[in-house]
Amino acid sequence: MKKSVKKEFMDSETRNRQILLSLVKEFIIHRRPMGSKHLNAQYNLGVSPATIRNVLSALEKEGYLSHESYSSGRIPTAKGLQFYIDSILTRGEIMNGAKISGLGRSGAAKTGGEPEERYMLEQACRLLSAYSNWVGLTCFVDEKADYLDFDIKMIAPDKML
Repeated sequence: MKKSVKKEFMDSETRNRQILLSLVKEFIIHRRPMGSKHLNAQYNLGVSPATIRNVLSALEKEGYLSHESYSSGRIPTAKGLQFYIDSILTRGEIMNGAKISGLGRSGAAKTGGEPEERYMLEQACRLLSAYSNWVGLTCFVDEKADYLDFDIKMIAPDKML
C-alpha cells in the first residue's frame, strides 16, 4: 500500500522536500540505497519515476544525497540526514505522534562549532533518548575515523536498543 503524501498541487520546493524526506525515511528503514522506482512504489508522490530521478539528481548536486555508482540508488549525506532530523524537530513529533521538546538547533551552541557529523549524531542520540526514555551516549574516538555501524533494534513493541 502506498503511503500518500500527495496534495492537490505541490510546488517544486514542497515536492523536492517530500521526495528527500521519503528517501531518508526509506533509507533508515531498509539501510540500503534508494531509487526512484522504490520511492514511486512506496509513496504517492504524484510524479513519475523520471521526475523523481531528476529531483534526486538536483538534491545530490545540492549536497543532500550521494550515490556509489551511476546505476545505484541514492543515500542521504550528513546534510540530508540533518534536514530529516530538523524536519522532525520542527514538527515537534516523531514516530507514532510522540511529542518531543527541548531539542533543535539550540544544541549547536553546545557542540562548540564541531563538525556537522558530530552535531548530527549528538542530536540523533538526544532524539532517540527522548523518544525511548532511555539514556543515550555518543562516543567519538577519532575525528578522521569512518563511522563503522549504527544500529537500532526493536526488542519489544515499545522498546528499542
